[in-house]
Amino acid sequence: MSRRPFIHYKNNYLVETGTYLGEGIEEALLNGFKNIISYEVYGPIYMDAVKKFQNYDNVRILFKSSVEMFDEISQINEPITFWLDGHYSSGYTSYDPNNYYPLLKELEAIAKHPIKTHTICIDDRRLMNKSDMNTPDNIGVTEEEVIKAIYKINPNYKIEYRDGYIKDDVIVAYI
Repeated sequence: MSRRPFIHYKNNYLVETGTYLGEGIEEALLNGFKNIISYEVYGPIYMDAVKKFQNYDNVRILFKSSVEMFDEISQINEPITFWLDGHYSSGYTSYDPNNYYPLLKELEAIAKHPIKTHTICIDDRRLMNKSDMNTPDNIGVTEEEVIKAIYKINPNYKIEYRDGYIKDDVIVAYI
């Protein structure tokens, strides 16, 4: 069973933040997403992913911060499924030193897009609301801040929680 519930909210495009080992891209390909864009800030992971997916014309791995995603998504004229998981989690990961916790800025970029019916899946709900905001075990925002940012995009979003790494670990906003 997938720990990435975005597969149940399919649009033609998937935009993923945090490539890591490419498992999200693999699941998107297996589940019929036509175009996949993945953001990665850690050079070794980026290079591994480029090599791994070099034979897929419909997969683009971008070596840049996800907070810069508006440049890419502004060219897409249809609803997008977003998988927001681009944060430092120690080990074989890294972060943009200017945007240690990019989630709210990612949501701001989505809010600038003229289409307001995207599906937004946010991983690692369990890492929100932690008291120590300066550890890899925290993604630097509260769930309340995230929900507020989602409703700024579209107050008609429905919010549900899906299983991910643990039960109810993924916030999903959809129309």
